[in-house]
Amino acid sequence: MNSQTQIFAAPTSDRITQTAQSGERFAEQYYRSLTRGTAGKYYTEGSKVVWNGTGMGGAQFKQTVLESSNMPLSHVDVHALDVHPLGDAQMLVTVGGLCR
Repeated sequence: MNSQTQIFAAPTSDRITQTAQSGERFAEQYYRSLTRGTAGKYYTEGSKVVWNGTGMGGAQFKQTVLESSNMPLSHVDVHALDVHPLGDAQMLVTVGGLCR
């Protein structure tokens, strides 16, 4: 193991529960804002997005997809939600579903 490798302690049961609840709230709020056309607030320059198979930064996504007049209003059905704690104050949220 090199000196760059960081080892994190396994999250506690309470941390896992808290992270799962936070991830669910995030997904609900995010997809609600997406259907209302206000999702741009979730993206920063450091964000990474894959949209229709094309990777881009958050600022580019806001400008070319969310703020373009071509972005249709949609409805999202979430079929799968997977949330993992990362360190003390971050989480990874992966969502799968249908956008129509």
